[in-house]
Amino acid sequence: MKTNELVTVLKEQEESLKQFLECSLNKQKAIIQNDIEKLHDSLNHEEKILSQIENNGEKISSVIETLARDYGFELETVSLSEFLHSVTNKSEINVKVINLLRNSIKDLIIKSSKINEQNKILIDHSRNFLRETIAVLIGLTKRPLLDKKV
Repeated sequence: MKTNELVTVLKEQEESLKQFLECSLNKQKAIIQNDIEKLHDSLNHEEKILSQIENNGEKISSVIETLARDYGFELETVSLSEFLHSVTNKSEINVKVINLLRNSIKDLIIKSSKINEQNKILIDHSRNFLRETIAVLIGLTKRPLLDKKV
């Protein structure tokens, strides 16, 4: 049954988003600890996870299109929300499980967005701190740190 395939792909997406959230938290710790190697590893791992998330999103869209065609209804946009709205009367589709997964995925996306916003703020503060430190050092020595002669 195709709805089982949708549930499976949604569970894969949920797992990928959990990994992404964990990776974002690790990245945040690396930024705070000024651990460049750990930050680099986190960024590499994050790239792989984002690729998985993108692939899962494409799979979800494909399965939704197939299910809509199988059940004989048209979707204006291929989205899980619209699909669930269209199938509320179909008893053979376990809307409750799909809805729970959808809500879990939404929560993970919101949490990841918050962590990434915090990371952005940390990076911006670090940049400002470096600029101020350089300005103080240049001001103390009354000469440029870099020789501009080529």
